[in-house]
Amino acid sequence: MEKAQIHLENALHLTITLLFLVGCSQWSLAQQEMWMSSTDANILKRAAKQPKPLFQVPIGHSHVESMQRLEENLLFIGLRKTTPQLKSSEYLMVHSETGEVLWRWPCEKGNYSTFWITENQVILKKEDGKKTILLGLNKKNGRQTWTKSFKKGNMEFIVAPEQKQWITYTFQKDKIALESFALETGNSLWSEEWTEAFDGVPFVLLDDEALFIFKETITALDVVSGQKKYTVNHGPVQNDSYLLPTYDLEHLYFIDANQILKAIQKSDGAVLWETPFEDSIIGTNISSTETNLYVRVEKGQSYQLVKVEKETGEIRLNTINNEELTSNI
Repeated sequence: MEKAQIHLENALHLTITLLFLVGCSQWSLAQQEMWMSSTDANILKRAAKQPKPLFQVPIGHSHVESMQRLEENLLFIGLRKTTPQLKSSEYLMVHSETGEVLWRWPCEKGNYSTFWITENQVILKKEDGKKTILLGLNKKNGRQTWTKSFKKGNMEFIVAPEQKQWITYTFQKDKIALESFALETGNSLWSEEWTEAFDGVPFVLLDDEALFIFKETITALDVVSGQKKYTVNHGPVQNDSYLLPTYDLEHLYFIDANQILKAIQKSDGAVLWETPFEDSIIGTNISSTETNLYVRVEKGQSYQLVKVEKETGEIRLNTINNEELTSNI
């Protein structure tokens, strides 16, 4: 009787083990089938379990590089080919409610990116060999309306959206050249050039009305006309530990190469105040609030957050911490 019971228990254990192994095998085959099937098949299987999309836009053998929601229910999409070179493929303007493709613009040779979008224009930037090309496309129908070509080199672009223009600037060893263009038409609005010795690339700061060029001097240009408003010499502004300038409604704030924090009037370049810092510090960031400046600096292995009163330049707070993330201003 006891032996029969033992045989029965063994048989039961064996049956349970076999059922478990069969179940694992079936699960494994199902997983193997899913993973060994094509990527498209997997996507379709998963998609069948998802809520039905509002619309679908076929993009072929491409992937989405950029997607920007615009006004009037428009969705602007940039595509790149799924090749090792990831070449630019085309741009689409899609109705964001219906999925209707309003227009397509195929990319020719070169790498493209979205430069700016205005009320009526989509402006693309094309890098092609030794040239940088800007192209204006009509936002409603995708037709190319203008093109501008620039030689590559020490050239930068900056957009002034309030004035509906962009500005190119180049710096050589002893010459500065700037030119302004209309965002809607690509037409040249003004150009300015003057000679000044430079060692390295200056920093250009744009506010609502003026363009400020920082280097050995500070030069202010009127954005609309391109006329030079003034040039002031407050000592070298740029060095290896260069801290980017900032501004508010009336003043510019920056640390010069001699580690002096300065505030100057935007209207004429006159100095409001100067606050010297220690020579051993390295400025990393500066932020402006309504009443104070907050400057983050490095000193050896420590990090300091300096609070400066904007009206007087007086230091109101100086905290020291050994952690790198003392401030994220």
